[in-house]
Amino acid sequence: MGVLDNGRLDRMTAYAHRSVDAVLVRSNILLALLMLSYSFLNLYGLYNNTHMHWNNILASSALTVCSVMILIDSDRNLVRSTGFLILGLGLFRIFTSVTHIQPSTPETLLYIALTVIGLNMTYTGYHYITGVARCRIYTVLGMITIIGVNINLFILVMQHGYSFLETMELMPGMLGMTALYIGAVCILESEPIRSRDAIALRNRDARHLRDMYVPMPGIDSETADTLLVCTSDHSLFHVVDDGFCPVESEYRFTVLGPGGRAHAVIQRWKGHDMLHMMVTDHDSGTVIHALRFSFDRVSETVDADGTRHIRLYGPNGCHVLHVLNDEEMEDLDDCI
Repeated sequence: MGVLDNGRLDRMTAYAHRSVDAVLVRSNILLALLMLSYSFLNLYGLYNNTHMHWNNILASSALTVCSVMILIDSDRNLVRSTGFLILGLGLFRIFTSVTHIQPSTPETLLYIALTVIGLNMTYTGYHYITGVARCRIYTVLGMITIIGVNINLFILVMQHGYSFLETMELMPGMLGMTALYIGAVCILESEPIRSRDAIALRNRDARHLRDMYVPMPGIDSETADTLLVCTSDHSLFHVVDDGFCPVESEYRFTVLGPGGRAHAVIQRWKGHDMLHMMVTDHDSGTVIHALRFSFDRVSETVDADGTRHIRLYGPNGCHVLHVLNDEEMEDLDDCI
């Protein structure tokens, strides 16, 4: 058996990380298709059984509208599409639970709890759509609760003498909805979504300010000159198009700081004008513990003492990179 050289191992590692990113980008599309199919089948079943109650029609309509919004999102914004996913599931849960709340029935407390979970999901989904992240932990716990209830019901039916396949035939809708909830939980627990959590975002920014600006780290002048033209000149970008991932080409460079070297990569995605940048402590990229942002405009400012700063402007604000002079480069080399 041959021994893998470092270059080939690095390429394999980078491909694995890019593949994970590609799966995350496509996951919401698959869930949207499943949600759309579920809503159509639900309406078809209601029509054949003549049980076209208003709450079921509204529930299926909510799933349909939210799934279509995910599919027509040309930017493929994972945060926004996750918001539509959670919003659709939350509205469906509200409409299918609220009509079962009757004081005389023993299941009333269960349906009250399910309605509250649906309201929280709707609130969370709306905020993700508008770009205002909020703590997702209660939404995740609520959906896990619903998954647990569905699984218990499935097991309860099997304990009454039905086989696994017979139970699936009796409860296909519940199985489809459980799959949607499981997919939604996985999306909410992915790094791009977790990094938008309000508390995590503040902590990350605090760590970034502490580690990156005291004292200020930066890039060398050659890298700065490349960044100034990176939105229009892609000649220094390395082509990585492998036919699977959305990345077309990328440019890698190093950010120097007192805490060590950070590895940065700027990627061009197929069909996107926006450039996507990731800064991480691992040179092959990672979906964990990474600073991610997008930008489409670059400018340079020069202080009175001649210090250069590269500014990257994107939809979520401006990121500044200090351009190190020769003396600062030597000082940082001594620290690293």
